[in-house]
Amino acid sequence: MADNVEQLVALITEHVLAALATTTTRVGSGSGARAATPAAIHPPIGTCTGDYSKFEELRASNPGATKAGNGSGGATSPAHAAAFTGFVTARMLDHVRDGIVQLAPGARLTPLARDEIRARKLTVVHADGSTGAVRNAPGRVASAAVKPAVASSYLWWADGHCPAVSQLTAQLRDKLRPASRSHRPGELHNVSQRIARDVRDGRAAGGVLFVHSAALAACYANRCPSLRAVVGTCGQAVEQGIRLLGANVLIVEYPHHGVESIRQMLNAFTTASRPALPTIDRQLRELNRCV
Repeated sequence: MADNVEQLVALITEHVLAALATTTTRVGSGSGARAATPAAIHPPIGTCTGDYSKFEELRASNPGATKAGNGSGGATSPAHAAAFTGFVTARMLDHVRDGIVQLAPGARLTPLARDEIRARKLTVVHADGSTGAVRNAPGRVASAAVKPAVASSYLWWADGHCPAVSQLTAQLRDKLRPASRSHRPGELHNVSQRIARDVRDGRAAGGVLFVHSAALAACYANRCPSLRAVVGTCGQAVEQGIRLLGANVLIVEYPHHGVESIRQMLNAFTTASRPALPTIDRQLRELNRCV
């Protein structure tokens, strides 16, 4: 019985393969028979074009999507990114390129999304769906038309008294503001927190710490997500710290420098523009999650 089944399967297989190998068949019989070709195979319906503009939940991930214009012979124009709805995660913010996160009424940011916004210094706006107006939300929200101004002054602090530091901070008082009236070494922890908060909230561009030893100062400052500290050994080191890291905190071991050396570093630090460093930003966020 088993042999008969195997023979039957083999016979059916042979006929099927022969039929598939035939490119044409004869339809009908006799003189009226005609040749028939296999039906054409069409591409699947719904080919993806990459335009997510019709999908509210995906439109923000494709800010470059285009649609046909009116009266322009099919011309295209850039589509604006839609406001985020529902719960907004940090991964959804990866597609934000213009620095503005628009939230629809009722949208909520997850804790990681808030960390991402602080790390990338994004501007959050809440849109009123009925009128299109933009209202300031409590906390870190600004108008879509006017971005918050970036503070240009720096907070400074010294763990003791130094004539050179007193002279230079007085001369640069338009750029340097004292972070604390106390200059006890034990105040470093509180000062680091003060600078970090002011930078985070836009009240300061950064800080300058004049210390006997940079060990604790560098450790404390770089534990704060809003701060990037570099130890100033010379003017070139400061410039490299800004170019490679976007440093916003300068640490100077003042017992090892004279007036002109400190002046050179302060000038380089307070006048340089900080570059956009998306790769460094991403790597630092990953390092912040290390345990």
